[in-house]
Amino acid sequence: MAKTVLVTYASQTEATAEVAEFIGKTLEDQGLLVMVKPVTQVPDASPFEAVVVGSGVQMEHTYREAQQFLKRSRSVLAHKPLGLFITCASLSKDTPEARAKAENYMAQLTGAAGVPVVDQTAFAGRMDMARVKGLMGMLMRKSDVQAEDWRDWEAIRQWALGLARQWNA
Repeated sequence: MAKTVLVTYASQTEATAEVAEFIGKTLEDQGLLVMVKPVTQVPDASPFEAVVVGSGVQMEHTYREAQQFLKRSRSVLAHKPLGLFITCASLSKDTPEARAKAENYMAQLTGAAGVPVVDQTAFAGRMDMARVKGLMGMLMRKSDVQAEDWRDWEAIRQWALGLARQWNA
């Protein structure tokens, strides 16, 4: 019987949601049974045999909803393989500074999880001012910042395939 996997995420602009959907489809293509949902729609991770949690980053922080999900699910996640990912515009440039920022963002999630993680990674994200909400969105739309997508779909696919190899073993 195929292993059941929850891929859940926190996303304000849908960039991370799209990555989560892509990871879910990649895992499904490898024979796993996958459910992809926002963390706000997952009351309980216990029905699943493995879990992937993703978060976008805004104002130097991963989303509170992702951290809250990890904290409230800690006792359940302690007994399941857990993968974590973030998407962030900082990684649009591969520099030591950008990687250090991404490590800091990931530490926010691993700290919230408080349990061992089988794999974690950071992906470059997408900047789409039309989808950014609130004051930040208004300021960005008034600036000369252009929408850009830095996501590397092949890198995302390879990461998901690595999870599938571990979980199908």
